[in-house]
Amino acid sequence: MKRLFAVALLILLTGCSNSPLAGEAPPTLQITVANESYEAKLGTYCWGNKCEDAVEPMELVKTFIQVAAGESVELTMNKPTPSEVQLTELTADNKTMPIKIEQQHFVAPLKPGTYYYSYSAWWQEGDQTQGDAHYAFALEIK
Repeated sequence: MKRLFAVALLILLTGCSNSPLAGEAPPTLQITVANESYEAKLGTYCWGNKCEDAVEPMELVKTFIQVAAGESVELTMNKPTPSEVQLTELTADNKTMPIKIEQQHFVAPLKPGTYYYSYSAWWQEGDQTQGDAHYAFALEIK
């Protein structure tokens, strides 16, 4: 009888989880340029009851996305949709610069070179953070 009660309680508790986050890890971040899609590298995140640390974004990225100067870059993510996002350009001297995103797009730099980015996303319910994830990618402007 005790065993049956314990199993029923376990089923009830797992069924009543208040976290809206599904899956083992945050959704992937897709970068689309000129109808070609690329996947950003998932860095540090907390998702459900799991947190993972990763190396710095500049160390995480090994390949660069080739982009024309001034080209539109689209950032998309599967559900669940984050409550808040932020895009930051990272420089070699450890400075950061916020990049404006409009309707999931931003404009690639005009000056040739390699540009590293950190995309941060937060999932919230009310004033409670349900999860967060930080992604990295790099653009090479020719």
